[in-house]
Amino acid sequence: MPITPFEDLQNGDNKTFTINTPKSSAGVAQRAITIGDNNLLHQLAPIAQLFGFNENPAPGCDAISAASGVIGAKFPGHGTIAKKLEELTFKAPIYANDKVEVSVTVQEKLRSQLARLFVVVMANGHVAMVGHIVVRIPNREEAKQICATAEDASRKAPQVYTSDTQSPITA
Repeated sequence: MPITPFEDLQNGDNKTFTINTPKSSAGVAQRAITIGDNNLLHQLAPIAQLFGFNENPAPGCDAISAASGVIGAKFPGHGTIAKKLEELTFKAPIYANDKVEVSVTVQEKLRSQLARLFVVVMANGHVAMVGHIVVRIPNREEAKQICATAEDASRKAPQVYTSDTQSPITA
């Protein structure tokens, strides 16, 4: 289970992960509707083209969601809590089938298990979003408790399948 405890992080630590995106413009539109973003530029290509997009762009919150998913489940990992979003800038759209990479760098360890992370979301080699996020990171003891609790829950939970891979995961 990916958790890097606060004590083990150093300023400058960096990891990059690839994230799946919707497979079609229809998938982008459905995702936008599901999250309540009914802006028609996510649903209708002619409207998106009026604003200079090649096709329906994913909602901006998808870039934030990709970053949040990496921070909370991969690096620093489970138990990490976002406390403050700082200076988020959207620089390029994310489209269906884009190769999306999320890079997280520990910019500065602060006090009380807080750290400022620098996050870059890339879409097909172009910067889609950059920003700083202040997070609270579990310490070693909390990380041990998270792992033990998750292991216990996985023994008791039924298996479910993810929609994109059909591989089993525990609920």
